[in-house]
Amino acid sequence: MGDYNMVNDNNSTPLFCPNCGHPVSPDDAFCENCGYNLKEFFSKLNDEKNQQNSQGQQPQTAESNRPVNSRPTPKSNASSKERDSNPGPQKNYSSFQGQQERGGRQPRPQPPFQQRPRPQQPRPGQKERVPSQPRKKLARWKIILAVVVVILIVGGYLFGKNYYSRVQTLNRLTNQIRTEKGLTPYFYTADPSLKITNQNLQPMASYYGRNMQALSQFKSQLSAKGVTADRKFSYQQNGNKWLIFPNFQVKISPVYPAISTNHPNVDLKLNGSAIATSSGSTYTKKLGPLVPGEYTLEANGTVNNKQIDNKGTYYINSNKDYLLKLETISFTVSSAPKAVIYLNGKQQGTTDSSGNLSLNNVPFSSELNLTAKYHLPSGIINSTPVNISDSDDGTVVDIAFPGTMTFDQASKLLKHIFSGFESMYSDSDYGSDEGVANYFVGGTSNSAYAYFPQHAKAFNKDDKLNGFSVSPTVTSVVPNDNQETVVNFNVKYTFNYDGHDNIQMFKSTAIVKKVNGQFKMVSRTTNPPYRNYNKKS
Repeated sequence: MGDYNMVNDNNSTPLFCPNCGHPVSPDDAFCENCGYNLKEFFSKLNDEKNQQNSQGQQPQTAESNRPVNSRPTPKSNASSKERDSNPGPQKNYSSFQGQQERGGRQPRPQPPFQQRPRPQQPRPGQKERVPSQPRKKLARWKIILAVVVVILIVGGYLFGKNYYSRVQTLNRLTNQIRTEKGLTPYFYTADPSLKITNQNLQPMASYYGRNMQALSQFKSQLSAKGVTADRKFSYQQNGNKWLIFPNFQVKISPVYPAISTNHPNVDLKLNGSAIATSSGSTYTKKLGPLVPGEYTLEANGTVNNKQIDNKGTYYINSNKDYLLKLETISFTVSSAPKAVIYLNGKQQGTTDSSGNLSLNNVPFSSELNLTAKYHLPSGIINSTPVNISDSDDGTVVDIAFPGTMTFDQASKLLKHIFSGFESMYSDSDYGSDEGVANYFVGGTSNSAYAYFPQHAKAFNKDDKLNGFSVSPTVTSVVPNDNQETVVNFNVKYTFNYDGHDNIQMFKSTAIVKKVNGQFKMVSRTTNPPYRNYNKKS
């Protein structure tokens, strides 16, 4: 070991195994990594150095050319035989034991030599396999987030496709009209003079809000044809919502009406707001643009020292000239007894027991509408509107209810029936006049009809009777349930007996119904004569 220490004069310099380059200690007999015989190697190296010092020459071995304190390159290409020539610690255990017996230092137990695996070389013509990199798995939360985003996009698209569809948009539009709020998103116009605001749309919403039937027609016309009957509203796509959904709106064609009057210094108003004062006896003021709808027009002025107010509510959907004349007319309304009469929506009074009401000095206008309401047991019934013209001044104006008769219609029906009754009197069959039976529901099987041939036969058998005449007079026409009419009338019979007349007066009530467009009598009741007297001819 003395020669061994001579190899490393500086014990602080590290030593390495000349076979594998593993760090070794000067006291190691074998390399603990590869089992190389360090003692033999360093003994041989010391001998060569001693010889070199004596001869002054460099050692010729390959190992002598490499400093012991430098790490050699491991011999990775050594053959199996070469590895076997360098026995590991197990093969030289006896030498370790001999050293121990001789008082030498016992070497440390060495691990068994393990041959490092060689990398497999590709065969000639075979491509070298490059190990594939393992794919990185997506985080679970990223997958869930992606699925949620896809669901939201698809669900949002399907919801928007239905919500902004033609049918659903029209449904929401008509619902908003009923509430008269939030209307502006559903309307537009090509007229730059008209601004789409809730205030400008209010006359339209007010009209349809009070007329459900008109609103229903408005919706059905837009749905079926895309345009209303007056062609003032059209339903069509106007751009897109969110770039992908159609934007359906109602296009408004505004109207430009006019208001006129026939006296100077007359204040003209639109929905209560002053718009002009007339400057002559013929004055016209242009209005608009207006959204078609319900408006109140008014003219106030003094004529012949009398203050006159001509005011009315009109549904304006054209460029019509509305004449608000400051003049008065008087007429009598004939309707059902106790019917409430309205003029342009303003209550005027209630008809008397005869169904009449006199209206005097009514301010005239070209849009003067007369209506009535009647209370039935089943509810209130509204009459058919009647337009009043200046030619109605001093006349009687009839107001009828849907399904009911007017005074004139009731008078004509009774005249036909009783004229046929007179003809039966002179007829030998007393009932061959089928024309009379046609005025009764059920014809000849109606008990109300049977009265006439029976009495015609009885009158004919009276030898003292030279003849008779009958005259009905309508006293009132009243609406009844089931669209029937109650006709109250008086019947005057004049019987001629040998130079003098016997006159009898009866009160009668008939129920009349319209069948296939013709009014026919359903039933009839007659009271005993309330007047009976003789008159010399």
